[in-house]
Amino acid sequence: MRRLFVIAVFCLGICQIWSQGNASAPAVNVSRMEIPRGCSAELRGNRPKIYIANFYVTYGKPDMGKAIGDYIAEKFETDGRLDVISRSIINEEMKPLLREKKLKAERYLEQTLAYAAQREADCVIFGRIARDKKGKRISFLVRMAAVESGQNLRRVDTEVEREEAMGFLEKVGESFVTYFTTVTVPVAPTLEVALPSSKEKRFHVAAASIGLMPLGFVKEGFPYAVGGNGEFAYHGLAKNLFVGVNAEYLQYLRKDNRFESLYGIGSFGFIGYRFWGGISWHMQAVLYGGYQFGKLNGSVESTTYGYGVAMGGLRTVFDVTPRFGILVEGRYVFAMAGSTQIASGAATFGGLWRF
Repeated sequence: MRRLFVIAVFCLGICQIWSQGNASAPAVNVSRMEIPRGCSAELRGNRPKIYIANFYVTYGKPDMGKAIGDYIAEKFETDGRLDVISRSIINEEMKPLLREKKLKAERYLEQTLAYAAQREADCVIFGRIARDKKGKRISFLVRMAAVESGQNLRRVDTEVEREEAMGFLEKVGESFVTYFTTVTVPVAPTLEVALPSSKEKRFHVAAASIGLMPLGFVKEGFPYAVGGNGEFAYHGLAKNLFVGVNAEYLQYLRKDNRFESLYGIGSFGFIGYRFWGGISWHMQAVLYGGYQFGKLNGSVESTTYGYGVAMGGLRTVFDVTPRFGILVEGRYVFAMAGSTQIASGAATFGGLWRF
């Protein structure tokens, strides 16, 4: 009976906040409230058990709520001071709830706290994610509460641009981890968590396989080519803009015995712009410029070659974790060898790591 009473009081209080909407601001105010027993901020060697729920998402793919929970859980697991309940257990437990048709916020809140109580968790983290009618801004309502009392310990209510949603989630996870401290802090001032700066230095490396199809005279002897590339890029010159260098190798597959082999080695500089995306994916336009050289081995004689190359591509990155993503790109390749124009279509598939 006592537990049912706590759940009822908790849900009533949260639902009132939930119905008020989200406040839009350039930064997120994260308030530290009174600390209840069982989810105390002062650790002193203790390891509170944390239940990080899959989020209630009102748009997009069904698994988006799971992905958001994974982002926040990664921050707690990296910290190492807390006992984080297995994400696989939570995924299986919450899957039927989040697949309910026309799931109500009240139902999500009540059942999430019940799950956390059944797992004997000390703290529970949960939230709702929505977007505006135009799809350009994402609203976040995120809470960390004590399971025993149902009292909110930290809360985040804000809106961000869609392109900034992923970086915002990382900051939310970090701000919740900082609630736990090894020093007694009876009352703490409001903590400001800024959104990631567009000037912040960030890098990525990527490696991918390449498939290429010549569109001009080259295809008469070599209809396809395969190879691989690697790239290094810097983010921070301007919002959503990145620049880098790229190196690739191509081996052309011959059509008949008129030629022995053809290969090309290229080096490029590139600039990219992220123009569209969601929480776990985004699209980029990328322009390349550089030089390719190689060798054509014929049945009678061989020759080396070299020419300038320009490429334009559309790239999609699917984020598996906050640092690692799957990269898929389609390109148009144009080159000038003297007065000869050479065109090709290419596709790449690989992985990208941010640091």
